[in-house]
Amino acid sequence: MKARILIGLAILVLAEPDLIAQTTVFTYQGRLGDRGASATGSYDLRFALYDLNSGGNLVGGPITNAAAPVAGGLFTVQLDFGAAPFNGAGRWLEIAVRTNGNGGGFTALTPRQLISSSPYAMRASEAGSVPAGAITAASLADLAVTTDKLDVGAVTENKLAMPSVNGRNHIFPGSIVSGNLADLAVTTDKLDVGAVTDNKLAMPSVNGRNHIFPGSIVSGNLADLAVTTDKLDVGAVTDNKLAMPSVNGRNHIFPGSIVSGNLADLAVTTDKLDVGAVTDNKLAMPSVNGRNHIFPGTIVSGNLADLAVTTDKLDVGAVTDNKLAMPSVNGRNHIFPGSIVSGNLADLAVTTDKLDVGAVTDSKLAMPSVNGEFHIFPGSITTANLADGSVTASKLSASLAQSFSGLTTNIVVTVPGGTRTLMFNKGILQGVQ
Repeated sequence: MKARILIGLAILVLAEPDLIAQTTVFTYQGRLGDRGASATGSYDLRFALYDLNSGGNLVGGPITNAAAPVAGGLFTVQLDFGAAPFNGAGRWLEIAVRTNGNGGGFTALTPRQLISSSPYAMRASEAGSVPAGAITAASLADLAVTTDKLDVGAVTENKLAMPSVNGRNHIFPGSIVSGNLADLAVTTDKLDVGAVTDNKLAMPSVNGRNHIFPGSIVSGNLADLAVTTDKLDVGAVTDNKLAMPSVNGRNHIFPGSIVSGNLADLAVTTDKLDVGAVTDNKLAMPSVNGRNHIFPGTIVSGNLADLAVTTDKLDVGAVTDNKLAMPSVNGRNHIFPGSIVSGNLADLAVTTDKLDVGAVTDSKLAMPSVNGEFHIFPGSITTANLADGSVTASKLSASLAQSFSGLTTNIVVTVPGGTRTLMFNKGILQGVQ
């Protein structure tokens, strides 16, 4: 029974003084529960005063009220601990209970109940005769001025110690409005983490140069299309910031802004060049290799500069007869001395006027080739032209041969430039010296 009472008991303190008698007796009202329901019946109640809410020293009592009636959980008792325990220090009332007629021990109820200012009113029985302002701070017991002793608005700012108001305990949640705050009162360390939500910010209020940590704005903070052209710093978009591919030359690149240094080596392939894009001033000197870069047969006469085809540009044998103008080859300038061989000459090509004076030497004459009747000027063969023994009797005319018949001696004749000796033997000319 004792355990069941211990579990089910509860108490509500409603203390008030007996102001009429102005004695040390005061009335205590409370509520008692038994197993979750309001208690009804007679209970023995024991009351004791302590100087702490737990443990501590007994400073008054105990006082036992036997067979105290309880109806609907409510009870009222008169208590008198005398004036001595109430010296201005804190006092806690411990209540113990048992059912009436039960000889067992009392069950102490927890926690102890703090005695409010009501019992202290008995110390002011003579307050009416105290002159105004005669009660000084020293006259007041510690903690004597409780909340209900203060008039509405009595605590002005100059009555508050600095600091004295603890926001966590003394200020109603949400009761500090903008007007209560001094200008600039809310510093950084006064703001809770995450306290400044978007609807708390003025528009605009955040200055990126001063208020935002460098590098703290990530992609998720930016609205789609938020980064417009004027938001990008000069040179901010480096190559690793561009998607691949992302730059459309037709739309994104200024005409003429790509210079040689922007192009990778070998970047300009054949299909990147417009038809006719490579003009003569775009070609290095020299740069076009005919063997690799020019279509066979595509260079026509109009492409060649005057006098462009020099000797070393002609392939061996390149100038065939149909390539020569008529006439175009000047033997004095264009033909290597001695390079025209018999096969180059047309039959009968070497006419009399083509032969140099003295050009036809004896080695050039076929054997025989000179017909004296046609080819030798009359009287042009002199003694020097005749070989020794070449003028035989058969070569002499009949009359001249008859005149020399029988000669056995030599005849010396005068000729231009000297003399010649005609040597005969038996009328036959043997030789000329």
